[in-house]
Amino acid sequence: MTLARLVLVICLAVAGPAFAQTADDPARLEAGNRIYDRVFPDEASLIDYVLPYVPNDNPRAKSTASDIIRRLDPAWLHNAFVSSLALAYTLPELVAYERFLATPEGLAIWRKTPQFDRAFNQLLELRMKTIGAI
Repeated sequence: MTLARLVLVICLAVAGPAFAQTADDPARLEAGNRIYDRVFPDEASLIDYVLPYVPNDNPRAKSTASDIIRRLDPAWLHNAFVSSLALAYTLPELVAYERFLATPEGLAIWRKTPQFDRAFNQLLELRMKTIGAI
């Protein structure tokens, strides 16, 4: 076994259990639930969040977004969102995220995330095609 492979195995052995446990951390899950409740207080907020991901040329975009949410299942979306937060962030980061979302500016930035993602990803995809990366 090479030294690089040995270091990788040791890092995975040390980090693996900690990473696997984060989704089960009650404090992180509780913080994730509070964040979810703040950013998605009702189905309309879910629709508003999904809507920018629906193609602009779709004349029934709002009903399409609503249909997508129903097919995804709001309970599944909730669990996926909360567990993803618990996996991605430490408890201090989640607490800071909650404070950020408690401000009008933070919530406004959150609500504009889909528009930003769509605009940036379109530019990124175009550039990657231009340079032959995809």
